[in-house]
Amino acid sequence: MPTTEPVVRLDNRPLQPNVPSTAILPMWLGKPCEEFSASEVQLLLTDFGEAYSPSTENRCESRTPLAFAPPEARFEPERSLSFSSDIGQLHVLYG
Repeated sequence: MPTTEPVVRLDNRPLQPNVPSTAILPMWLGKPCEEFSASEVQLLLTDFGEAYSPSTENRCESRTPLAFAPPEARFEPERSLSFSSDIGQLHVLYG
């Protein structure tokens, strides 16, 4: 079970509606992430059912939260997303 902590403003004012009331703390792996070497990391790529093939399917919407969505999803919502925008979302989330 993840460790959670309430989100509280420093000025004790109420949270904005778009701010979650609870934060999930990162898992401690025994040392800071900067100290892991590439040979120690076991990378697992997951899909969550959102990946698609831009060469065979047009998709104009991004189900990624707006803060992480590619610029074209925000500023050109009627234009089909590209392979670059799909990869760009992966970079923003995990890069």
